[in-house]
Amino acid sequence: MKSQPKRNYPIPRKASDGLAVALFAILGLSALPSKALAEPKDRSDSNLAIYDQAWRTLFQGYFDPSYGGVDWKAAYQRHKDEAVHAGDDRSLYNAINALLGELNNSHAVAYRPQTAAAFIDAQGDIGVGFRLENVEGKPCVMRVDHGSPAELAGVRRGWIFLAVHPRTNGASNLTDLSDGESIQIDFLDEADRPKTLALNARKLPAFCVAKGGLLPNGVAYLRFDEFNDKAEQWLRDELKAFKAAPALILDLRENGGGTIDSLEEIAGIFFERSVKLGSVTGVQELVSTTGQGIVKRIDEDLNARSFLASHYEGKVAILIGPHTACASEILTGSFQRYKRGTVVGRKSAGKTESAKFLRLPDGGIVEFPYLDVADSSGVRLEKAPITPDIAVAPATLAEIRTGLDRDVQAALAILAGTKPSG
Repeated sequence: MKSQPKRNYPIPRKASDGLAVALFAILGLSALPSKALAEPKDRSDSNLAIYDQAWRTLFQGYFDPSYGGVDWKAAYQRHKDEAVHAGDDRSLYNAINALLGELNNSHAVAYRPQTAAAFIDAQGDIGVGFRLENVEGKPCVMRVDHGSPAELAGVRRGWIFLAVHPRTNGASNLTDLSDGESIQIDFLDEADRPKTLALNARKLPAFCVAKGGLLPNGVAYLRFDEFNDKAEQWLRDELKAFKAAPALILDLRENGGGTIDSLEEIAGIFFERSVKLGSVTGVQELVSTTGQGIVKRIDEDLNARSFLASHYEGKVAILIGPHTACASEILTGSFQRYKRGTVVGRKSAGKTESAKFLRLPDGGIVEFPYLDVADSSGVRLEKAPITPDIAVAPATLAEIRTGLDRDVQAALAILAGTKPSG
């Protein structure tokens, strides 16, 4: 069989991380300065150039050529004067964001130069490597990245975050950290004992975890946090080892997306035929040549690529939650639609649009959604989270600290043909 060409344009990887989930791209403007330009005495010309670039980026690159019914040229005129006469960056970007706000899309937003630097590096953020969630009214550590400063210092899931000691810049937060910056953080550990740890911030690699093993009754458990070539090959290898397992728990609770190609390949492992997963529309390429924009729009179906050699035929339960996004939502929805498995957990993120960044002439950044995804029936998935077949309440603090996983327990019960407790 002739292999299909790779389509490696991405769909979001980490929806829960906001801007960190987007693909950074400088489209035909790679020679622009990376730092903000000096403030000119008369800003009107530079303001207009920045405003024009932001408007034109959406004009050429927005996934929806109808702009959701907004007259984009008329919108330009409505906010132009405010932008041109802005006396500082904050006022200018307020005008730009008023323009972008007409699209009513959270992925259409501009960041002034003073705040843009944190989003320039797409390969990883400067940080310490843990994520907090509200559990019983407390900021609880819910994820510690493998190999991160937090893990190396001993931070564990279930700890309570208390405070950051004042930093050298006077701030008491974890934003805009510098590589190598040393910070002290107060926690309560799993026994509610005070802990103060010194962590050195550093560039964190793109977070992607893969874990597998056998659970009680011979049920296989597989978790991967990103759709990419490595995850695809890992999943095939694991399923070869667990091919005799009567059932499988597929954990997508921390999976925020990945590439379309890997989605189709991984979906093919679970479906006997090439079923339609959904469709993608938008802008695949935006190339600037001699000052002119060239837009290549796409409208393609997403299909599971079935390969019998690695096909898994057993029962499947899929775990999802509020950090399940994009490619993992497309796959989960297909499991539901074709009755291939049971979905367990909490509602997914409902974030399936793909966004890019474009640097503006002053060093600011405009973010814009360039791809949109619909399910196999044509229903848009953005802001339409997947509802699990079996809803499971969030874990308590005590359960998190002891390692009890309600979702896994519910999935095991479903796969065994019994009613989940609680």
